[in-house]
Amino acid sequence: MSVIPHGIKGKLTVMVGSPYESKGGIVVGEYNFDGSIKDDMTEVTIPVSKMQSKKGKQALYFRFKSDTKNASMCDIYDFIFSNK
Repeated sequence: MSVIPHGIKGKLTVMVGSPYESKGGIVVGEYNFDGSIKDDMTEVTIPVSKMQSKKGKQALYFRFKSDTKNASMCDIYDFIFSNK
């Protein structure tokens, strides 16, 4: 995933099915931003799991959580899936 972090500490959670676990969403990966990188294009790798049991098209969600209010954690420029 290509992102430009904004120096905000927080967590990016990748989910399928729903952005809420209480509504059947499944967490398949997470990435923690430590806040040390700011305004530089960065390649982020997020290992995903639990996808083997999923068939067909699935809704994909990126859920961001941070204690910093009213600020963007990062800009996402692209993402790809890989079997590596």
